[in-house]
Amino acid sequence: MGGKLKLFASTAMASGIFVGLNPALAKDPTPFTWTGCYIGLNAGGLSATLGHNVILPAVAGGPPEQQFGDSASGLGFIGGAQVGCNQQFYGDWVVGVEGDLDYANRSHSFNTIFDASSYSFSSEDSYGPGSISARASLRWLGTFRGRFGYAFWNRDFIFVTGGLAFGRVNASTDASVANTIGSPFLFTGSYSAIRTGWVLGAGIEHAFTDRITAKMEYLHFDLGDFHYLVVGSNGGGNLPAIWNANGSVSGNLVRVGLNIKIIP
Repeated sequence: MGGKLKLFASTAMASGIFVGLNPALAKDPTPFTWTGCYIGLNAGGLSATLGHNVILPAVAGGPPEQQFGDSASGLGFIGGAQVGCNQQFYGDWVVGVEGDLDYANRSHSFNTIFDASSYSFSSEDSYGPGSISARASLRWLGTFRGRFGYAFWNRDFIFVTGGLAFGRVNASTDASVANTIGSPFLFTGSYSAIRTGWVLGAGIEHAFTDRITAKMEYLHFDLGDFHYLVVGSNGGGNLPAIWNANGSVSGNLVRVGLNIKIIP
């Protein structure tokens, strides 16, 4: 019995000394809060689907409308910066806003050849093959989103997110139709604009310290359809003088980010 009491006393004394040397263990740590504003960097992978079509209108007494196009998805790098603010409420619920701007240079081009002889209505008209070269690209991508989620285990935050997507979209078309009795007929058109659309996704974020957090998220974005004209630069005979072109840009991305709280 005496031995057990001595063992208990020595254990209690050792525990007291250890706690005394480690003040952080002598009391409960201050709970982490997601409330505050932050800035950070992000990087990841982007899969962008770029669709592009060139349309030759129907000609009275001639061929019907003809459409040439292609759509393809490609993988690439995406990276940039973000800024945002969160507010934790009712214990573990978190609501916030976040904006980001990322480099996302994705492009897709297609080339095709078509038979233009059907536009030869008489022996005086003589059209050979036509060629079309078209290209569309997404140069950069930004979003402005709301975030809503739940904080668990104090330092982990799972969220859904959605809002506005915007990005620089460029497109161009160059075409040539052979003219066996003269110079080829040339057509050209281009498009460049900041497109807007929508974005939805989800993610998870972990706080390593009171000021440094890291996240992983998935986003799907859609910048909608764009339209522009392809115009003949040196006539065209029986060919339509103005062609139409359209396209669409959408995609998915997965990225990680590192944030630093600047307003606790």
